[in-house]
Amino acid sequence: MIEWQEQALVVEATKFAEHDALVAMFTPTRGIVKAIVKGAFSKRQRAGLEPMTLVEARFQARLPEHLGRIAFETMTPYAVRMLDDPLKLTALSSLATLVKTSLPEHDPHPELFTALTHYLEHMAQTTEARHWLPAFIALEIHLLESLGFGLDLSRCAATGVREDLRYVSPKSGRAVSGAAGAEYAARLLPLPAFLQGADEAPDWHELADGLRMTGHFLEHWLFSAIHRPLPQLRERLASQVTRRAAGGTPLPFS
Repeated sequence: MIEWQEQALVVEATKFAEHDALVAMFTPTRGIVKAIVKGAFSKRQRAGLEPMTLVEARFQARLPEHLGRIAFETMTPYAVRMLDDPLKLTALSSLATLVKTSLPEHDPHPELFTALTHYLEHMAQTTEARHWLPAFIALEIHLLESLGFGLDLSRCAATGVREDLRYVSPKSGRAVSGAAGAEYAARLLPLPAFLQGADEAPDWHELADGLRMTGHFLEHWLFSAIHRPLPQLRERLASQVTRRAAGGTPLPFS
């Protein structure tokens, strides 16, 4: 009998038989694990299977090749805490889909798990999009790096300078300064100032630029390597932010 218990983040739950669900969870030491949850859609368990819910999971299986069972206790139902913010819910679902589709099963990424749990708590406690969306974009960069697709945004690829970095090469993933990239600006991706530690809060245009940049590398590096399209939920998030930028929607500052 194989048994273990640890914290996990729910990334997907689909119906399996009449009352059960096939659930994918991201754990720090076992990566993505799939198992059956009995009675998953009961009133007591349903909320615990929302995307990115933090749970205490108990796994059992007879043999390694068998599809096991998971029982769980809900620790933090992040989706429930964000019900009044549709943009947050889209981001939460996007994050769950990115993790589920990009990480191989049983491939542990403890640092990424820690970063995710810290981010989710930050997101739940932060009402302003100018604070939680930049952190979301930084987390996508962390995901890329965790899977071997790191970006270098610290210095200009052409000159080596660390100042006035305004662009990112869509081919190399390296930063380019304003002077070196001016002639090629139309071919480069904008590098938002908030990714360089700028104190000034970003607006919707900068947030849209950030999602466009990470979306490019997620699609053309990560998901291209595993022969999958960029998840629709991730595209939906970028579209919602781009529409707000185009419409001049003010950020919900308190």
